[in-house]
Amino acid sequence: MSSKADELLGIDNNSDDEFMRTDDIEETKKVQLLDSDDDYSDEEIERIKQQYEALKPQLRLEESLALDDSKSLAEESEKVRKKIAKSGIVYISRIPPYMKPTKLRHILSRFGEVDRIYLAPEDPKAYKARVKNGGNKKKSYSEGWAEFTRKKDAKTAALALNGNIIGGKKSSFYHDDILNVKYLHKFKWHHLTEQTAYEARVRQARLRSEVAQATKLNKTFIANVEKAKEVEAIKKKKRARENNNDSDEKDEPRMDTSEPPAKRQFTQKTVTTSEAKSSTIDKIKSVLGRIF
Repeated sequence: MSSKADELLGIDNNSDDEFMRTDDIEETKKVQLLDSDDDYSDEEIERIKQQYEALKPQLRLEESLALDDSKSLAEESEKVRKKIAKSGIVYISRIPPYMKPTKLRHILSRFGEVDRIYLAPEDPKAYKARVKNGGNKKKSYSEGWAEFTRKKDAKTAALALNGNIIGGKKSSFYHDDILNVKYLHKFKWHHLTEQTAYEARVRQARLRSEVAQATKLNKTFIANVEKAKEVEAIKKKKRARENNNDSDEKDEPRMDTSEPPAKRQFTQKTVTTSEAKSSTIDKIKSVLGRIF
């Protein structure tokens, strides 16, 4: 049936017709409209042909728009790549106290167009200590990075500002401050964002580890406390049981079941001396003399 529909539409399957070179969307539409196992009447085939012809301009327009979008995206990506290649980054190792990013941009703009600036804030502990001791409550920054649209401007700024006073009007608050500026060779802004993201991930991992360790210690402490309570309850029950036994023994009279101490017996030896024998004989004689 599909061959009959192709014949009616004037499509040759063996030739590289314009219809056969359309994209996958057009092929899908054609298959949806024509490829079927059901039988069509002449009127239905004519209606399908008209619908297909009506869809052709829309499909061509979508194809052209897709090509235009891809070309525009390629051009935009090429422009961004060239812009990144031309840019230059400088590193400021010391930011004057309480200097804002707008002021730093104003100072660096004397040497060329500045695209992006990033200043790292000071340690929150140092800020709290300063405010607690009655110091200035303004924000301060420790270090910073600035992106120039041209490498030449970045190198000029680093050469002119490094180790020199900021200058300007003498009444300026930062007139006598010194900047330490260095040009970063082959360093781009995405390297900085990657490093910042990596440090943030490391910080989050360290925080999760500390929280997990604190949770583990807390659980161990609670388990030890519960175990101590159980041991104390067992000891308390044992003491109560012993006290009850003692009270029962006091109430009942005690039976003396103890045996008397055993007497020690010693065998006597007979005396065999002459004196003992003479005294014994005299006693016998006196007794016999009384009798007789």
